[in-house]
Amino acid sequence: MPKNPQRSYIRWLIGFTFLILGVCASWNWFVDPYDMFGNTRIKGINQAKPAAESRERISKPYRILDVQPRTLILGNSRPELGLDPSYQCWPEAMKPVYNMAMLGTGLYENYRNLQHAAHQGQIKHLFLGLDFLFFVQQNESIDLIQWNPPKRDLEHLQIFAHGNINQHFEWHRLSNGLKTLFSLQATIDSISTVLAQGDPNAPTINPDGHNPGRQFLSGIATEGQQVFFTQKNREVAELLAQQRVLFQDGQRWSKPLETLRRILVLATSHNIQVTLFINPRHADFLNLIALSGKWNMKEEWKRVLTELAAEHQAEIWDFHDFDEFSVPSAPSEVGKVLVGFWEPGHYRSELGNAMINRMVGGEDCEILKVGTRLQSAGIEAHLEKLQQRQYKYVRMHNAEFTSLKSLYARFAQ
Repeated sequence: MPKNPQRSYIRWLIGFTFLILGVCASWNWFVDPYDMFGNTRIKGINQAKPAAESRERISKPYRILDVQPRTLILGNSRPELGLDPSYQCWPEAMKPVYNMAMLGTGLYENYRNLQHAAHQGQIKHLFLGLDFLFFVQQNESIDLIQWNPPKRDLEHLQIFAHGNINQHFEWHRLSNGLKTLFSLQATIDSISTVLAQGDPNAPTINPDGHNPGRQFLSGIATEGQQVFFTQKNREVAELLAQQRVLFQDGQRWSKPLETLRRILVLATSHNIQVTLFINPRHADFLNLIALSGKWNMKEEWKRVLTELAAEHQAEIWDFHDFDEFSVPSAPSEVGKVLVGFWEPGHYRSELGNAMINRMVGGEDCEILKVGTRLQSAGIEAHLEKLQQRQYKYVRMHNAEFTSLKSLYARFAQ
């Protein structure tokens, strides 16, 4: 027997603990469930990454430093699902493209992500998706000129809100990496990642930041796409029924507009060409805006955006329309899916590809008549044309419109 069995046991226990930690860390690094390290994806092992969306606010800012794109896509989950950086019709001069849009990100977080991404100097083009609901908020009395973001927020980024360099960025990156390697949750997610590889509908985020929207496929296959439309229409109706304003405190300006202006100023300071685009919405969503009485508010929003874009030499495209993508109703058959939309607020990459073709596509790419570039000289004619198309939709799809009207009435009382 050992002279000191207690000490021997402790040594054995420590050694075994380090062995287990080493195995877990190696396993988590190899599988890389959150795409934190950008490791090689192997079919059948870690090609799909179902857990990546849950950590994308941390992983995408790190991944963009490795990809070093020339073109950056920002916005919320709509362009994240809809715009594919690997699409062949991106001009060569704009490649590589990285999709840094993320679920639930507002304008301020997009501003901060642009600060981070632009710091290295490789970004030459920015595509920023905008939503009407970004800009309609509760009325409040605020000083719109004063810019008072927190001094030290989002500390995993290279730059703080006021523009000073984050001296502890590399430490935060190392710390987050170690948390991924040694955490129990990451180990569980690594196991789940491997087990999910046999599921063709397993959600994922691609190495270029694009989320292809597989999370919708299982529900569509079992319940049908109409379930997603019903749920989303209910959420939108409830939100639009609330008393909201576009401009705050009697001014023709607002906090979101001020944030957007600062995004444009920041891009200009880094010689980044900006393309703003208003995310497509299904006809259901556009008709709910009309039913809520906020159609005129939406038109004024587009006027202000057009003025702001012109002031900062940015392009702006409007993809609100009643076209071949947005007019068809959700199919009633289980397993069938619209070409353009997952549900009224999220568009598919098939529509996203048409948008890319329209905004930047080359001669070899099919240009469909989707979207309109907004310019001051033609804004009123464009708004009038869209209003007439909405009237036409109501006449030709009265049953669908009546159903939406009944839905909205539940929340408007």
